[in-house]
Amino acid sequence: MIDLIPLIFYGIVCTVLAAVVPQGVKLWVRAAIGAIVGIGAAFALPILRGTIGI
Repeated sequence: MIDLIPLIFYGIVCTVLAAVVPQGVKLWVRAAIGAIVGIGAAFALPILRGTIGI
């Protein structure tokens, strides 16, 4: 069975990231920002799950 919580969480993070990064920014800068946000989200998800009890 697929755990839907990570899919939803990372979907929200990626959607927000795509919405706030301007398209005029160079590709490598957008990729670096995406990597940093992704790493932060990967660290934050277990903490959030423990906090809200899911």
